[in-house]
Amino acid sequence: MAIETGNEHIREKVLQRKMKNETIIRASDLIHSAGLKLSLSNMIGLPTETLENTYETVDLNTRCRPEHPTAQFFMPYPGIELTKIAIATGHFDEGLFGEIEKNTWKTSPLKFDSETKTKMEKIQKTFSLVVRYPSAKVSIAQRLRVLLRFFTFYG
Repeated sequence: MAIETGNEHIREKVLQRKMKNETIIRASDLIHSAGLKLSLSNMIGLPTETLENTYETVDLNTRCRPEHPTAQFFMPYPGIELTKIAIATGHFDEGLFGEIEKNTWKTSPLKFDSETKTKMEKIQKTFSLVVRYPSAKVSIAQRLRVLLRFFTFYG
């Protein structure tokens, strides 16, 4: 399933996907109850996204218990509505299309403050691990803070 983001407002207003989190959770529960494996696809670094929204995406994915969670950075392409939103909100300069990384796993081409962008990159790189193997006693925010401290210390 491509749920894209854990934030209902961004999913509905920015992505034009009218799915409630509870609907996604119920669908994932049905998939598991049928004995099927679940893959979830997400985007990080959407136009208007905040770091808190990124945490919401991790939280929703953790609740859905996917066997294969993935998250890649949003990549703007000329002419698509989401790219127009990124340009209109000041998250992307359309003159930079030729300079976009081809690898959507590396970094976001959108403009975020440096701390937010760095944290989003670290969350994206550890996303599958954090979602797939959550600790029952530690909240998602605490796990992410530990991982961010690890990456800050070890580069």
